[in-house]
Amino acid sequence: MVRRYSLFTLLAILAGCLAAFAQALPEKVIDVGNATCPISGEKVAEGVVLLHEGKLYHFCCPACLETFQKDPAAAIAKIKDAKETPLTLTNVDGKCPVTGEAAKPDIFVVRDGKITFYSSVEAKEKDAAPAAAPAPADQGSAAPTSEGETCGDCSTCSGCPSGH
Repeated sequence: MVRRYSLFTLLAILAGCLAAFAQALPEKVIDVGNATCPISGEKVAEGVVLLHEGKLYHFCCPACLETFQKDPAAAIAKIKDAKETPLTLTNVDGKCPVTGEAAKPDIFVVRDGKITFYSSVEAKEKDAAPAAAPAPADQGSAAPTSEGETCGDCSTCSGCPSGH
């Protein structure tokens, strides 16, 4: 009986360690920066990326991403336009910035040279919501003509005399 319990305990600990190892976030991430899909040769699409062995690869479509996973070495060998750039990990503690739970290595967002990992797709969507688009310019407004006058839409005016 003692032997079975010990073996069961050992197997449980080993399974826990393997699960933790499989979910570990990478210590560093390099954005390969390829502009051409290594599978199709087409221009890559924004947001169609895969993190593989600490490197972020870009693809033209999800189907090519799946093909890459079947034989990564062959696809990587086809990349000729790599411009590798290190990304800064924003959550080095391994916790999701939204939920505080353990982040997963396959759920992430890359922004401004930084990579953030999340615990779930829902957490990622909450944190990665796109910024509101600027309001369209008032069609009836004219450009400023004298000192202190504004056109009313400082988001598109680079030379606003009022300093906006």
